[in-house]
Amino acid sequence: MTAKSPITGVRTVAVPVTDQDRALAFYVGALGMEKRLDAPLGQVGGRWIEVAPPGADTTIALVATPPRPSARDTPAQTPAPGTASAGAAGQARELGAASGVDAGQAQGPGAASGRVDTGIRLTTADAELLHADLLARGVEVGELLRWPGVPPMFTFQDQDGNTLVAIGTTATP
Repeated sequence: MTAKSPITGVRTVAVPVTDQDRALAFYVGALGMEKRLDAPLGQVGGRWIEVAPPGADTTIALVATPPRPSARDTPAQTPAPGTASAGAAGQARELGAASGVDAGQAQGPGAASGRVDTGIRLTTADAELLHADLLARGVEVGELLRWPGVPPMFTFQDQDGNTLVAIGTTATP
């Protein structure tokens, strides 16, 4: 007999963003998501923002992070363990740590270029229509991929260069 898991679902996934207002405008304006939560974080400052497709249970938290350093920039110093972090960068690290996002460095495929593969796959009834719509809005989109027996899909980048994938709900014949 298998024990029942104490985990009952996935509520929120976090995406690192450098400007929460620009991110909110992109996810709501370009992607058609709805803002579910925009609350001040009294203890650490800043805001906690969540967006989601209409009717979806899982939300995307737009977590404020400092801009990613370029290859020419000097890496930021991380406070030693057991010491207090200071200023906005320290607050961003604390928020990121609480949400699972490392605010001090880019992660995942493409991290060297400053882009993060979020691992988020969004579904759409019409991948071709969404691809054309995002392209018309000036969003950076990848090629619309189609293989027999697999739903059509494509990658796209948000305003910070984070990569997401849009996947159709029906397989290509």
